[in-house]
Amino acid sequence: MAPTVALANPVVSADAQPSNIFQLTTAQQAVQKIQALPEIQAWQQYITEKSLVLENGKNIRPVLRVEPRPVEVAGKSYWLVHFLESHAIHDHHWQSFWVSLHDEGILADDTSGKYLDLDTWRKQTNPMRRIRQTVKLKDGTYIGRGLDDYLEVDGDRCRLNLSGAVHPWRSPCDLIQIDADRIYDGYQYWHRL
Repeated sequence: MAPTVALANPVVSADAQPSNIFQLTTAQQAVQKIQALPEIQAWQQYITEKSLVLENGKNIRPVLRVEPRPVEVAGKSYWLVHFLESHAIHDHHWQSFWVSLHDEGILADDTSGKYLDLDTWRKQTNPMRRIRQTVKLKDGTYIGRGLDDYLEVDGDRCRLNLSGAVHPWRSPCDLIQIDADRIYDGYQYWHRL
């Protein structure tokens, strides 16, 4: 489990009003924010399944590790959180994230060392390609945000029905199976009926 780092209370002048006081993000909250990302959930599932196949679930596990002190990026303070695939004798680094201490901002790195917001990171690096070849989607009908929106998965194909407009069958390569009853398409969650 990631270490928890206690932050000292910010110094507030005597004349400061309560509305000027803000909560800093703790290291544990930073880890929770990263753990909630759909890519992390899918990567964790993939590593866990891989461990069951390769090592009977013993030696490979997904790990989120937070650095003990905040780091500065472009004048802002962030918790640096690493997603790792932990083996018995070494760790394999998958991705690093920077979680802002002061707001909801999360940055990710790309292979060139640039800091990207999550939407840009998703578009430029396609983080799900790491596991897409091995994770099979569960067949069935999944409901979207609206009652008229649904997604059908049938083997190696899928199609959308958005407000009555049925799209043609296509490859489900951009879909992520989060758990037995949820799929994420990069924009929204789909829940199995």
